[in-house]
Order: sequence, then C-alpha cells, then structure tokens
Amino acid sequence: MTGAAASRPAASRSSSPWLRMLWRRRFYLLLVVLPTLIAGLYLYGFAAGQYVSETRFLVRGRQETRVASSLSDMIGAAGFKQSSEEALSVRDFLRSQDALKALDRSIDLTGLYRRPEADLLFRLWTADPPIEFLQIYHQWMNTISHDATSGIITLQARAFRPEDAQRIAEEQLRLSETFINDLSVKAREETLRVAHEELARAEQRVRDRRWPSPPSASGSRRSIPRAARRSGWRASARWKAC
Repeated sequence: MTGAAASRPAASRSSSPWLRMLWRRRFYLLLVVLPTLIAGLYLYGFAAGQYVSETRFLVRGRQETRVASSLSDMIGAAGFKQSSEEALSVRDFLRSQDALKALDRSIDLTGLYRRPEADLLFRLWTADPPIEFLQIYHQWMNTISHDATSGIITLQARAFRPEDAQRIAEEQLRLSETFINDLSVKAREETLRVAHEELARAEQRVRDRRWPSPPSASGSRRSIPRAARRSGWRASARWKAC
C-alpha cells in the first residue's frame, strides 16, 4: 500500500510542469493558437481560390470659375487638390442599391457569386437573397476607393473565376460612364435653360426701353407744366378778343 501510494505522487509530479505551463498559457492557446490552426486548416484544405480584377479611372469635373482665396492657394501649392463632386457622386453611385440592381440584371451577379467551385464559407448562400444582404456581400467582395489627392477612383472586384472578376469590373466601369454621361446631359440642359431665361429677360428689357407704353389721359393732363397752361389760356383770350 505504501509503495503504490508513493508512486502516484511521483507520476503527478513528473507531469505537473507541462500541465501547469499549458494552464498558465491557456488564454494564449485559445485566443491565438487555436484560431490560427483552424484558419490555416480551412485556407489550405477547403477554401477556393479568389481572383481580383482592378480598374482605375479618373473623373474630370466641370471647370468652374471661382475666386481663389489665399487658403486654397496654399493648399494647392502644398500638392492637395479638392475632390470633384462628380468623382464623389460616381463613388456613391457604385455603392448604391441602384447600381447593384443594374449590375445584377446585366451580368447575373448572384449567379457569379454562387459558382460551383466556391467554398461554403465565402460563397453567396442563397440564390434569391434580400437586396440588403446582397449589398453587404457585394461590398465585401467589391472594394471602391477614392484618392482625394489625385482624384483617381480604384475599383477592385473579387470573384471565384478570373473572367467573372474582369466582367464585374468592366460592367461597373460601363455603369460609371453611363452615370457620368447622364450627369453631363442634365448639367447641359440646366445651363441651356438658364441661358434661355436670361436671354428672354434681356430681350424684354430691350423692348421696354425701345417702345415705352403710351401715357394715359389723366397722366398727360397732370404732366403739363403750369406755365404752359397759363400761356395757352392767354393765347386763347387774345384770339377771342380779336
């Protein structure tokens, strides 16, 4: 009995340093080592390959005449330029639900995100997702950034096939061109409308100055000077006397 009881503490003492070390580092093992092992196992064993297509384009805004201040001169001398409203509008449009719906109608975006070779974690889970969920997933697979210094918009589209990624990027570029052309047409129409209104007002002012309205009878009677009325009365009195 004493020999068996003595062997147990010896065995526990021989294995206790490893257990104590693992117990002291349990949070590190659970929060760092275990997630890294799971992620590495998934990426190298189950994850499907993804391909990225990158497109860069520059939107040139309308040239507007404005009075430059000293602060804007200093900012321009430092190498910083103000971002055009057209470039920011294009970036916001590509992130909107309208652009997403047009993209899904033209190239079947939902079908591209549900390719058979896509893995279960990164693929689009449902064939008919809500527009809000599809927008979140698309913004995760599609990155749009705008450089305020150069004004260049960078678009990165990811997909599970290289031709799909290129197709998504090219279609977004086409939608951007259409959106910019629509903005230009609306701005041109607004400029022509304002010019026509200014021309009509200017023509009306010229007509008013060239052909003034005839004075009324009461107005003409009040506008005759008093000296002219007296001289006319005297002339008529002499004519009667004669």
